[in-house]
Amino acid sequence: MSMKSTVTKAVDKAFSAVGDLAVTATLSNKSVTSYSFSTGQVASSVLTVPTKVIITTTSSSSRGSSKLLGIIKSGVSVDVYDTLTVGKVSYNIESHVDNGYTIELQLVKEAV
Repeated sequence: MSMKSTVTKAVDKAFSAVGDLAVTATLSNKSVTSYSFSTGQVASSVLTVPTKVIITTTSSSSRGSSKLLGIIKSGVSVDVYDTLTVGKVSYNIESHVDNGYTIELQLVKEAV
């Protein structure tokens, strides 16, 4: 068994071991499909991918917004235009780091 395969299986095992700390979420990517110069209308599509995420709070501001760290398994395409939705709460992805096994997401939840 290769080292990459061993680490991938360890990540799978870790996500199973944390139980309900890994919650079901939806990663949504909005892509512009066309733009009309004459009308200024933008057509777009949204690709949604279900995933498991582990979320921890890293800081909060006096205005009520929170920055969080989310960890998902690698293998999905992520960019800063994506959103992550857990239940009815949406988080904007501020930045991300993919090490080939997991993706760390810097998430921002705005105060309501």
